[in-house]
Amino acid sequence: MNEIIKLAIVDDNIIYRKDIAQELQKVRDLDVVNQSSHGKELIKVIPTMKLDVVLLDLEMPVMNGMETLDFLKANNPEIKTLVLTVHNEPEISLRLIEKNA
Repeated sequence: MNEIIKLAIVDDNIIYRKDIAQELQKVRDLDVVNQSSHGKELIKVIPTMKLDVVLLDLEMPVMNGMETLDFLKANNPEIKTLVLTVHNEPEISLRLIEKNA
């Protein structure tokens, strides 16, 4: 039996976030355990849950995706991060790769 992957979705667009969560909940062995609208919301709940993966938007108010990624890599490097973005600039992609996203 496989372990359940615990995932958080961090995106300021509530409709998009809820749609993604609804679709991902259909995936076997995957549980969406948190939805946050920015990085600070996520950081507050990390100590209360075991997360395996964060699905992260880059453009958000309060604490954007790059800042959130930096925090995760410095404080919770075991959490894997996937970034969703409409940006297609090579510089941004390279920065994300350097940060192990």
